[in-house]
Amino acid sequence: MTRLLFLSLCLLLSAASCAPPVLRGLRREGEVCVGKEQLPAMIDASRGVRRFNMTVDIRKRHFSGILLVREMEKGRYRLAFSAHFGLSLFDYEITPAAIEVRHSLEALAGKRVTRLLHRDFSILLALNLEAKNPAIRYTSPTDTLYRLTKSPARGYYRKTTAHLTHIQTGTALNKTTYQKPSPHTILITHPPLHLTIGIKETGKDSEYSGKGMTAHPPCDR
Repeated sequence: MTRLLFLSLCLLLSAASCAPPVLRGLRREGEVCVGKEQLPAMIDASRGVRRFNMTVDIRKRHFSGILLVREMEKGRYRLAFSAHFGLSLFDYEITPAAIEVRHSLEALAGKRVTRLLHRDFSILLALNLEAKNPAIRYTSPTDTLYRLTKSPARGYYRKTTAHLTHIQTGTALNKTTYQKPSPHTILITHPPLHLTIGIKETGKDSEYSGKGMTAHPPCDR
């Protein structure tokens, strides 16, 4: 009997220690359905051309310049990254399923880097989300975290009352984090590739055209 209790305690402690750090301090509330509008995009390009300062550090290479983001049509975005002195670093068009490389500097043109950038901007623009997303909800006194369980949106999405502050995808050995430490700054880290991306609003966007939010129905039961 004593041995059985000891083994049960060991299993319980082992399970608790396996909880990822992103869930520490949070209480599980259960399975929910999260509408896309509940997880607002970290980059909202629905209202005109957005302008950001961006830095890319990959291994020992550093690039910095201006990133322009524009919604060409619903679900299709143009991304143009140029150095401050005018050199084009990359020019992409992306949809949820594909990336069209119009131009890319050789150092950023590898297939793996291109795939990562497509995934990164798909996540920042919320292109990876469905209208309805199955999830498990966790809460703390200040934050709510949703663990989305279906690809391609699978990952951890942490938000305050209105804004996403942290997204984490991948496993411990292939983890990517998207942090928004302030409303105007985004930091992306890819530890396996030694790749870090910083994005900061410049406050010099074009005039907004103002498209409204679309409500989504609840998940089917």
